[in-house]
Amino acid sequence: MASFDDRREDFQLPPHPVYVPVTLIRDGQLLADELAELGKTEQWLAAKLQKQGIASPKDVLIAEWLEGDGLFVQTYQPAERQRSTRRPTASE
Repeated sequence: MASFDDRREDFQLPPHPVYVPVTLIRDGQLLADELAELGKTEQWLAAKLQKQGIASPKDVLIAEWLEGDGLFVQTYQPAERQRSTRRPTASE
């Protein structure tokens, strides 16, 4: 039985990139190594957070970057007021 990749080649389809989210902030702590691996700076992340009305990484439960989708941020606010957004990456 042919694998999915073999069938893609049979139909001459280009490889399909698969992206996984990269966690940049967890429990209010900035994950500098992951940020550096993306080639982004703390200033870039701070600007993205400020655009969403978030003053500090300490206010963030989790922030993830997903290529093609952008930055997802979940703050510590109570459930009815939680900020959960994913921004497009058109200019990034």
